[in-house]
Amino acid sequence: MISSNTLQFLRICLLVLGGLLGVQAAQAQQQRDVPSSRRCRWVRLTPGRDTTSFTLTDSVTIVPSSVSVLGRSVDYDTRTGRYRIVRPAPAAAPDSTGAIPSPVADSVLVCYRVLPLQLAGPATGGPVL
Repeated sequence: MISSNTLQFLRICLLVLGGLLGVQAAQAQQQRDVPSSRRCRWVRLTPGRDTTSFTLTDSVTIVPSSVSVLGRSVDYDTRTGRYRIVRPAPAAAPDSTGAIPSPVADSVLVCYRVLPLQLAGPATGGPVL
């Protein structure tokens, strides 16, 4: 017959093993993020102006036509390599009811797509395979 200490030890081992298996099963069920070429950056708007010009720098090539703010495309100047955001006109002054317009944002989230290579980077002199 097995002693009570041995039975207690086996129960603890089974409990620990069950806990480890449960943790593994829970981790296996979590969805992994799918690799994406979409990136987003916060851009500070120029205070007191309705137009803001900015550049985006990244370690890979940015697709200029993919740059957007709130789903709207952003103007791109190919000569200067700068993007331009034009803010909508601010809300009117408080009306007769005393309602105060919402505050104007000081920055916007700019999203864009990248290519998985650096087109403007240095070219190697090796053969193309």
